[in-house]
Parts: sequence; structure tokens; C-alpha cells
Amino acid sequence: MLKEINNYFKTILRTEFEEISAEMLLTDKEKEMLRLRYVAKLDYKLIADILTIREKDVKNRLIIIRKKLAKLPIFNKGKFVADTATEYAIKDKCRKLGKSKEYTDFCIDAFVHKLSRKEMAQKYCLEPDTIKKYKSIRRKELENS
Repeated sequence: MLKEINNYFKTILRTEFEEISAEMLLTDKEKEMLRLRYVAKLDYKLIADILTIREKDVKNRLIIIRKKLAKLPIFNKGKFVADTATEYAIKDKCRKLGKSKEYTDFCIDAFVHKLSRKEMAQKYCLEPDTIKKYKSIRRKELENS
């Protein structure tokens, strides 16, 4: 799991880092530890010096943070379910599938914000029946890939 986390943080964008740390409900100090360790690639001793805490506390805190990371859908190998996915998970899935921003926004409105067909029809200038078909198609694409 640690190798997968390290590989993920090699290609992470700043906005993705902020989303993932917000989703994990980290304190400011924990966010800084995570950033220093996985984005800046600093060792435990240097992180402890920067944050003026003991090296042992940094190691223990990062273990807890990694356990939280392991529970996130991007690291959890469980089956993806569009109706229960988080906004971050849907963005990640759409990015991996090479989908457009519009596609991603539609999926977020449909599966995260749970907008009604009527609301989505108004927003996307489509008929409610078309929204129903699009939701069904996109759910299958996200869940079966």
C-alpha cells in the first residue's frame, strides 16, 4: 500500500492534494506533514525540525495519515459504485477514463449532488428522459471500467 501511495503522490496536482487532505479531515499540522513527506519528499528528521516536534511523533502521525489514505476509494480496491462515490472519487475515475470536464460535472451533479432529472434537464438544456438515459449510460461506464 505504501508503494501505491508514493506512486500516487508523484503525479498529484495541487488541487488534488487539497481535495484529498480535505476529504481526510486532516488538521493543518497533518496536512503540512503529508505535504512535506509526499510532495516535498523530506525525511522524518527534517519534517520534525520544520514543525518543531519530535521525529517519533512525525512517524506515528504519518502512520495514522497513511491508514486514512488507505481507506480512500482511490487506494481501496473495492468496487466503484457511482451512487455512493465521493466527488473526488468521481473526478479521479473520470480523469483515469480520459473524460471531459463536462462529463465529469454531469456525473458529479447526478451522483454526488443528486440533482433531480428536472433540475439537471434545466441545467444542461436536455429533456428529463435524456437525462435518465445519460445517467444510466454514465453509471455503467464508471462502474464497469
